[in-house]
Amino acid sequence: MVDRGKNKIILYEKNKQDRLVRIKEYPSSFSGSDIRIFGNKLILAGSKINENGNFFSLYSLELDSDKIEYLIPIEIKFGYKSYKEYKAKVYDEVNPIGRRAYCDAYGDYAYLTWIGDLNVVAVNLKTKEITNFSHSTKNYKKPLVTQKMLENQRTRNPKSYLEDRKFSFVTGVVADESFVAVLYVNYLNQPKGWHTYIQFYNPRGKFIEEKKLEGAVNNDNYPLKTIYYIKEKKILYFLSQTIEKDFNDTYKVLSYKIK
Repeated sequence: MVDRGKNKIILYEKNKQDRLVRIKEYPSSFSGSDIRIFGNKLILAGSKINENGNFFSLYSLELDSDKIEYLIPIEIKFGYKSYKEYKAKVYDEVNPIGRRAYCDAYGDYAYLTWIGDLNVVAVNLKTKEITNFSHSTKNYKKPLVTQKMLENQRTRNPKSYLEDRKFSFVTGVVADESFVAVLYVNYLNQPKGWHTYIQFYNPRGKFIEEKKLEGAVNNDNYPLKTIYYIKEKKILYFLSQTIEKDFNDTYKVLSYKIK
């Protein structure tokens, strides 16, 4: 759990009575998007500055020693070749879309995605080599900065964040022994809301297939990350949110068996 008010990351574990017990706290000013527990480490998609003043968008925290490893530079997350190029374009090309990112890890690799690009950045946790892979289909519509996005950025109105629904937005990445999956959403009218699509790649980044997750919808102003994947059971859970005729929200937990 992240306690942003007290700048802490708090770890819990289940006891014999199946209750959550606090086991450790880490002081952290983490202002990121996603965290994964991976062995004896936390993998964090956020923003962290190393001792040389360089910004990173993916890093790890070793639970036993509190050692930090810097994994993916910030410019690579957003698809730029250098930090200088990122700085020149961040206000016009990144901030209007948003910075939210997602991560996961399996085996020797950690993976990072950004909401504004259907691209997976992979880093080898042993060698630190960085690669990426992607595959656009007819369903995916890459976000472009619009006047409405620029206005939302200027006014900082959270209710209108990402309300430009003409585009797709990435909402998650999960990794397993046999695949890496990326999830993204499109806004459709039947039923009205953000509908979820899932792409599968093999662990080497070769595209396998894309499917629409039937029933996987959320209806907020902007797309939410509403997934949880249990690797041991190969089950993907999705919190679906729809608005009924009486304008009340209906929530359902859906499960998908990944084969």
